[in-house]
Amino acid sequence: MGKILPFNERTDINGYLIYTYPYGILNTHSRYQEYLMEHYINCFGYINSVNDTAFKYDDGVGYSTMCHDTAPFDMPFYSYEAGLRLNVRKFIISAIDNDYYPIIFTDEYYLKTRPAYKKEHNLHEIMITGYDDDTFRYYAFNDKFKLSFAEFPQKQLNKAYRQGSRISTQVETSYKRSIVLMKLKDIQNEYTFSSERFRAKLEAYSKGEFAPELNSFFISKDRCYIGVYNTKLLQYCLENPECSIGIRYPSVHTWCESKKNLLTKLKYYAANSGERIDDALTAYENEVVKQAELIRIIMLKYRRCSRIDAKNTIVLLDALCESEKQILARILKL
Repeated sequence: MGKILPFNERTDINGYLIYTYPYGILNTHSRYQEYLMEHYINCFGYINSVNDTAFKYDDGVGYSTMCHDTAPFDMPFYSYEAGLRLNVRKFIISAIDNDYYPIIFTDEYYLKTRPAYKKEHNLHEIMITGYDDDTFRYYAFNDKFKLSFAEFPQKQLNKAYRQGSRISTQVETSYKRSIVLMKLKDIQNEYTFSSERFRAKLEAYSKGEFAPELNSFFISKDRCYIGVYNTKLLQYCLENPECSIGIRYPSVHTWCESKKNLLTKLKYYAANSGERIDDALTAYENEVVKQAELIRIIMLKYRRCSRIDAKNTIVLLDALCESEKQILARILKL
C-alpha cells in the first residue's frame, strides 16, 4: 500500500519554499510548460515590515500570496483551528490519494530526518509527496541547505503538527495556514505560449516601474525595487548599514534564482519566436547569472561568519544591474 506523487526537483525558482513547491509542481506536468514559460517573470524586492529583505513574483506563484487568486491551482487552506480537529496522518494520506500535494507546518523537533530533530523546536513547512505503510516521503531543505527527498515515520506526524500549533501563536499570521493542499486544475483549453505577451512582460520587467497591482502586497513604493532594479535592494542595504536592514539568505537565494529563471525563459522565447539573440543569451548567462551566483556565495559566507567586503560586493551588484539592463535592451531593441 502506498502512493508517490511525481515531482520534478529541477526548478528555477528556489530559496523560499513558497515558490519552490508550486513552481516545481507546475514544472512536473508538461501540459503546463507553456503557461510556466510565460508567467512568473517579474521578481521584485522590498524591505518588509520587520526591516528584512524579501523577494516575490508579481503574479503570486508563492502560496502565501495566492489566497485570492490561486492561478492554475486548486488550493484549499486549513488553519490550525480546523486542522486540530482532524486525524492529520489520515488526512494527508487521503489528500495524496486524491492527487493533492500537501504542505504542512510542523514542529520539526519531533520529525526524524529533519535538521532540528531532538535539537530545537522549529516551526517550518515540508511538502509530503508520498507514503507507504509506515513512512511519509517529503521534499525540503536538509541540514546542508540543499533541497532533497527524505522520509520520516508516519506515527510522528500528529504530535509534530499539534506541537507546531503551539509555536504558531508566537509567530506571524502566515503560519496560521497550517496545511495547504495543492493540485493543478484540469485544463479546459490548451495554453499556447505567446511571444508577444512574453515581450510585453519582459518590457515591464526591464522598465522596473511600480505597477498598481503591487499595492495588493501592501508594500511602500519607496521600499520596493522592481524587475531589473531588484538587484538595487541588496546594493541599498550594503550602502546604508546604519539602517540595520536584515539581508536574509533565503531572499538572496530567491533573487539569484530569479536570474536563472529569466534566462531559462529567454531561451524558450528565442526558440519559439525565431529571434536571433544567441549573443545576448550568452552575455546574460556570463554577466548576470554567473555573477548572481558569485554574489549568492558571498552572501552565504556573510550569513555564516558575519563578515563581508561590502565595497567590492556593491561594485559587483552595480555591474550586474547595469549589464542586465543593457542586455535586455538589446533583446528588446529598445
